[in-house]
Amino acid sequence: FTRTFIRGPVCRGQIATDVIRDQFWIMYEDPESDQFVSNTQYRNRVTPFLGLPGEDSDLFALGTGWLEYQGKRNQYLELRNKQYRSAFPEGATLESLWDGDNHNDNAFLSIFRHHDSASVRRGWHGKVPRTLWIMDYPLFERTYYELVVGFNVFGSVSHQAQTRLYFDLIRNGGEVNFLRLLPKQDRKAVYDSWYKGSGKIKDFISYHELDIASHSGITFTGGQSSKNELITLIQEKFTNVLAVDYLNQCLDDQCDLYTINDMADKKTNAIKAGQHFVFDSTKRYPGILQLPEVTFVRVDFPNDDYEVYTLMRNRAHTNVAFMLGESLRFEPKKDSITVYHGLISSYPNFIFQVDSAELAEFSQQLGAMQNEGERQSLIERWGVRRTHPKFWQLFHSFSDYHAATDPYQAGYFDLNRYTGW
Repeated sequence: FTRTFIRGPVCRGQIATDVIRDQFWIMYEDPESDQFVSNTQYRNRVTPFLGLPGEDSDLFALGTGWLEYQGKRNQYLELRNKQYRSAFPEGATLESLWDGDNHNDNAFLSIFRHHDSASVRRGWHGKVPRTLWIMDYPLFERTYYELVVGFNVFGSVSHQAQTRLYFDLIRNGGEVNFLRLLPKQDRKAVYDSWYKGSGKIKDFISYHELDIASHSGITFTGGQSSKNELITLIQEKFTNVLAVDYLNQCLDDQCDLYTINDMADKKTNAIKAGQHFVFDSTKRYPGILQLPEVTFVRVDFPNDDYEVYTLMRNRAHTNVAFMLGESLRFEPKKDSITVYHGLISSYPNFIFQVDSAELAEFSQQLGAMQNEGERQSLIERWGVRRTHPKFWQLFHSFSDYHAATDPYQAGYFDLNRYTGW
């Protein structure tokens, strides 16, 4: 269902995708804890406030229509907060999260934005993101009807704008749901870090007041930030459906680069090769700022074997609360890279082909490049431009790999956004 949002026509173009962060994690509320599902009286009381904008495509309805639906949404949140305080006076706990019935790995998802498109994968991939969501049933249902069922790709400007604006409220709702698990004294600071600069204006005008009165039912030790401690607790509790991302999440301080030797285990070989591409920050690795949105890397091993990786540049923002002026909200010094063993995105921006014996040298130059000259030097040695004599052979090798490793999602990659970098 979430892939239906991401791959549908609603999620096309910069203005459409600017409503989400470049990387964030999603989880879902357990149906037994979800008051909308389990409490009929409450559901009947709040349902009138859960209508969606955009059904009336009259251009002149944009202003008045939007204010009406924004007001209803905030009235709903007021009722929701009261209901949850009543139903869970001790606060939210990890038991309120859906565990995938202990086998369904759709319970935890990663979303990646690639400027004007996006992707979703099962599990939590990448380093700890700035924001996380908890989707309850009303949020999930409204997302589906707003972005899929009720979305008209040929609709008026009013319809398109209201769809985008309302999803801004849905994103905010998912983020606020996550904050319910944190200690109440920590929520405001975390929330303010998500809505800096102009985001403060949007928070004052459009969003419901943050709940800092409800308790959290989780006991925190205080050994690290409450957000990071909470994520660790979630990962430890839901190990059956939430696998560790060994490339981006170091659990044993072994984050330094590995040397490729004669590895017998193919998975270990692939993981250790991929760790060459793990860059922690732009301060240490300025080359992050030189990378495009999506880079495919083919690593060739002896005996004609190869592995592929996706390097995704996660652009940091002060906030994602507005449709326009995105470049004014960039925080480039906080950009990061997520390394994925496999392929993400339908639109690669560039390709590298690297021999396994040259991985250390390649990654060092990739992370250190600071200008156009150094970038061109990297491309000349390992890059695959459209003019490369084996361009099509190499390009199709990614499709072949995808078909062999993930046949249900495999297909042809789109070269329309292959920039030549």
